[in-house]
Amino acid sequence: MKRLADHVNSRDNNFNLLRFIAASMVLWGHSWPLTSSGNDPLAVAFEIPAPHMAVDIFFGISGFLVTSSLLSRKNVVVFSLARLLRLVPGLFISTLLTVFCIGLYFTTLPIDEYLRHPDIYQYIWVNSTLLQTQVSLPGVFDGGVNGSLWTLPYEFKMYSVLACIGLLVYVWPRLLPERFAGIIIVAIAVTANTGLLLVAYGSIPLSQELLSHLSLEYWRFYATFFFGGAFFVLRRYIPLNFFIIGLIAVAVYTSKRIFIPDTFYICLFGAVYHLCLVYVALYFSYLPGKFIRKFNKLGDYSYGIYIYAFPIQQSVLALGLATTPNQLFLWAFPPTLLLAILSWHFIEKPALSLRHISKPAPKSV
Repeated sequence: MKRLADHVNSRDNNFNLLRFIAASMVLWGHSWPLTSSGNDPLAVAFEIPAPHMAVDIFFGISGFLVTSSLLSRKNVVVFSLARLLRLVPGLFISTLLTVFCIGLYFTTLPIDEYLRHPDIYQYIWVNSTLLQTQVSLPGVFDGGVNGSLWTLPYEFKMYSVLACIGLLVYVWPRLLPERFAGIIIVAIAVTANTGLLLVAYGSIPLSQELLSHLSLEYWRFYATFFFGGAFFVLRRYIPLNFFIIGLIAVAVYTSKRIFIPDTFYICLFGAVYHLCLVYVALYFSYLPGKFIRKFNKLGDYSYGIYIYAFPIQQSVLALGLATTPNQLFLWAFPPTLLLAILSWHFIEKPALSLRHISKPAPKSV
């Protein structure tokens, strides 16, 4: 039986395609609340909104891939530089276009007042540094300019935690031997999922001060991201089998219908959802193959779709081009995809090529 370890060293995978689908799910799912049309079909069927599930897929895949990058390269500098180059350049250009193109066109303020307003420059700084999120611009749209950016600081924090682990095991190996890196990653995943179940969804009380620092999103994103990392750590023991997908489907269905009164806010679904979702995402990232692998030749447009979709959707609505979710998706997807393609080929891909500058030049013979 094939195991996850049999695939991880190969570039022959479907990660670009799965991330593209997840990013498109975010755009599609946001079309319902933006048009005040209630819940999207996934939320109706599974009680999980499409953007919610898509972001969880992103975090699970990201945790798997960046953990692989850190533990395989064993170089914290290369790891950190690659992560910054993946997120910051494309995001910085996106904030500039949002402020000086979309914002400038749609603001209800006089142009000179808009350009002097400190919030527009704070928008660029705050969002590009990935420390916090600012979703609004002065006089631009009622529901915020880019409501998707709030997840990026969380992802940056996940990268930072991994970098700290790498710093301990590769820079100060006497302090923490390398073999403990995998143990820590698995422990974080288990702890976060337990916290998500017992604290965020359960009845274990926390002080308001502590809750202000440990929101539901922290438990959720740490659980999903580090489950992805744990799958890499345990890759030699994890089989990739379609039969297991069937067992997962039964487990998820059953967990949705087993309630423990007065103990959990929801059901046991909270205990199995993240683990199962990451497994399914990795299964379909490596299997099946053949013709769908040709998608990799196009590029990775998922990040561009994610950071441009919301402002494009808001622009479509402001222009009065759509009133229903399907109309909004059909109008917004083509320009969003075009911006994502341009972002990948002219910003993100060239920026990623710079990560090799941290490697020492080969010695001449």
